[in-house]
Order: sequence, then structure tokens, then C-alpha cells
Amino acid sequence: MSTPLKHQIKLEQIDQGLAFFNVKLEGDLTAASAKPVAEEMKSRVEKFEGRPFGLLFDLRAVTSCDEGGASAMQAIEMGAADKGLEVVSHLVKNPRLVEEARKATKEVDAEKLFGTFADEAAARSFAAGVKS
Repeated sequence: MSTPLKHQIKLEQIDQGLAFFNVKLEGDLTAASAKPVAEEMKSRVEKFEGRPFGLLFDLRAVTSCDEGGASAMQAIEMGAADKGLEVVSHLVKNPRLVEEARKATKEVDAEKLFGTFADEAAARSFAAGVKS
């Protein structure tokens, strides 16, 4: 049985860091379920008027993600790339995913732009451009 995708997007900031959009997702992530998330993010990024920002995807409550859902999240990142996006942080539940993602990110020499974390404080810091 499919769990409908719920989302919440908040603009946040921590001391000495960039403002960042915290995108919390819960449920099954598919291309169709991600459409409202993509539309809201596009609108919010446009209102941010090109100022530098970070992006945090909190994926800990995602129950499943198909290829279309992953592509939709990537499209959100790419759509924001020329509108002020500085860094992208992914917060996941499984530490094994963190290691796999870090290896993949390192292979393409993108560790300064993309980070994957199981620790919320570390994910938030990275999204704000604060390197620990």
C-alpha cells in the first residue's frame, strides 16, 4: 500500500550561515508525488530573488523512493542551481547510505556542493554553508 507524500518547506538560518530551505518529506517519493514539492520550491526560490542559499532535504521519513522520485529531487536541485543555490545537504536515516553517497560525491569531486548525513546538526550546518 502506498503512503501519500507529505512535505513541509521552511526557510531557516543558523548563526554565521546562509539561509537554507529545509524540505521535510514523509511517505512514498515518486515523480507524481514530488510535483507539488517541486512547484512550491520553484515559487519559493523565485521569491528569494537570487540571494545565496542552501538546501536541506530531510529524507528520514521517506518510506520508498523510485527512480522518478529521485529524478524529481535532482530536478529541484538543478532548477535552483542558477538562482543562488550554494550547497545541498541530504539528511537520511541509514548511516550506510551516508557512506555510499559520500563515495559517489567524492568520485565526481562535488564534496563542497553536496553532503549526505545521518546527523541532523551536521546536515543543517552543511546546508547553511558552515563547514565543521
